[in-house]
Amino acid sequence: REYRDMGYLSDAMRNYLLRLGWSHGDEEIISPAQAIEWFDLKGINKAASRFDFDKLNHVNTHYMRAHLSRAEGEDALMSDLLALAAKDYGWSLSTDEDARVRRGLASLSERASTLRDIIEGADFLLAPRPIPIEPKAAKMLNESSLPVLADVAASLAAALPEESDWTLEAIETEIRRFAEEKDLGFGKVAQPIRASCAGKTKSPGIFDVLYALGRAESLARMADQET
Repeated sequence: REYRDMGYLSDAMRNYLLRLGWSHGDEEIISPAQAIEWFDLKGINKAASRFDFDKLNHVNTHYMRAHLSRAEGEDALMSDLLALAAKDYGWSLSTDEDARVRRGLASLSERASTLRDIIEGADFLLAPRPIPIEPKAAKMLNESSLPVLADVAASLAAALPEESDWTLEAIETEIRRFAEEKDLGFGKVAQPIRASCAGKTKSPGIFDVLYALGRAESLARMADQET
């Protein structure tokens, strides 16, 4: 239970503990079916084992991403995440907030080793408007970048008029088209979007941020900077 509360998946713990005391060649990721097929007493380690959190994190990362590759696995991962978040972070999500986290799950997991990393990385998705802006991010919202932010928001709103139009691919296409049309470096467009929508300088990629937030929330957060 302690390791579960630290954000480790049961599949990852089972794999790691198996590998800690037994080996099958150089295999690091071993499914339960493979363990049953391959296990023999000859593979049990003779030397003392050493618990290594870096290796456990590596195995846990593998299983988080493996879960995300399957619909039923994503549901299981989300269930574990929500249970931990409700218990230790006080999450009680609305339908819209739940959808934001689900849409952001894949991109958040790219920077995460545990479920706690995902939960803590998702804080910007759940921040009430107007969202808090970190000091470094606030510097990206200045007299030269705010007009760019307003223009790209208007372009996105016009090009993608419905929530159903707000796909990852469509967002990327429109932002890159806008930057090229305005002869702006990508960073000049991306930085004020990240600052206004995530409130920080480090986040998943801006296309992922906008997709996870959804059309209405993204445009509203950008519009908040105009006032």
